[in-house]
Amino acid sequence: MYDFAEFKEVRRASDVDELLKQGWVVVSVNKTVDVDRSEYSEFIMGLPSSIRIEQLLSIIKDYEEAGCKEELFRHKASKLDPDYTYEQYLNSEKERMFGVGKNRPLAKYISNYRSIVSI
Repeated sequence: MYDFAEFKEVRRASDVDELLKQGWVVVSVNKTVDVDRSEYSEFIMGLPSSIRIEQLLSIIKDYEEAGCKEELFRHKASKLDPDYTYEQYLNSEKERMFGVGKNRPLAKYISNYRSIVSI
């Protein structure tokens, strides 16, 4: 059983094939009669949530490779705890090892980020 992130309705076999290559699955096929009484099939396609998660993680990895993760952490530091910068967080390795700074909002945010993204 799938949990879907998105659905699409397509008619052309080439569209179905392309979506299948991208990880979509056929949810249902409906036979329909058009106004001119011609019969055609409508395919309901679903994108499994696991595929969407993989796509999003890939985008996050691209951002991280471009150095955007550090910018995100700097931005969050200024919003969460203006008196504690991301650079201070990086320089406080010993404090984090012994749990001194682990309750700071930025440390919690970074820990949560790492546990969710984990790439």
